[in-house]
Amino acid sequence: MIVSIVAGLLFGLAVAGVNTAVVRHALKKNSSGALAGAMAFRMLLDVLALGAVYLTRNVLPLRFEPTLIATAAGLSAGLITLSVLSSRQRADDRRHQAGGE
Repeated sequence: MIVSIVAGLLFGLAVAGVNTAVVRHALKKNSSGALAGAMAFRMLLDVLALGAVYLTRNVLPLRFEPTLIATAAGLSAGLITLSVLSSRQRADDRRHQAGGE
């Protein structure tokens, strides 16, 4: 069961890393359309990741439930990390603009 949790968590974090890279790239473009597209793509990747866990439940020697839950937790942790990093970046940008640096 521990192996299932670790595998699911690592898979979820890997997908979350891809999601973060896509959204950060869209944020650099400073376009609401690019950001909306990136967020839609992020949701699609999340669904595909969970679907991959579901479809491989009988193929891989891992317990399905812990793997699925750990994958979802990894995806969520990635989204939370992205949100925190984005808010810190925006706060730093505001400080630099206000300070004239």
